[in-house]
Amino acid sequence: MLGPFQLEVNQRARVDLRLEVGAVTESVEVRDIAPILQTDSAQTGDTINATQASSLPLNGRNIAALTLLRPGVVSPNPGSFSSPARAFSEGRPYVNGNREQTNNFMLDGVEINESTSNVVGYNPNVDALAEVRVLTGNAAAEFGNSSGATVLMSLKSGTNEFHGNLFEFFRNDKLVSRPT
Repeated sequence: MLGPFQLEVNQRARVDLRLEVGAVTESVEVRDIAPILQTDSAQTGDTINATQASSLPLNGRNIAALTLLRPGVVSPNPGSFSSPARAFSEGRPYVNGNREQTNNFMLDGVEINESTSNVVGYNPNVDALAEVRVLTGNAAAEFGNSSGATVLMSLKSGTNEFHGNLFEFFRNDKLVSRPT
């Protein structure tokens, strides 16, 4: 039992109450704790899985547009990401204040940067990707030569059976909400 609790009401009445300790009727069990701080690596960034990549609305199916979803990534001309995937020279992000030329794009561990015209040499179809990792800061030494983002793309692995995707994207300038 706890000590007496006094309550004064309108300065006229005095009521003495006693509070008794009740039985425990509810318990909380903690099973997992989300990591507050990443202590094994200093790199920052995020991963976009295959489901997210294929279900996000990408105008022009340009993979580089996915980089704009990460913190610290901007573009002075976001409309340049709407160009078709093979005209990849336009849509390149500026990451953490670095120029667009300081990004490193890799596909299954191989650099796909084209050094002569400073563009990305190959842009796979969105549906062929297993994941896209965008490292925006402090990338590991294994990735080297970039002070901007390191964009790591991994293709889906194959099987012994035939499978594939069929899709059609209807695009018409009459259906665009604003002129491009």
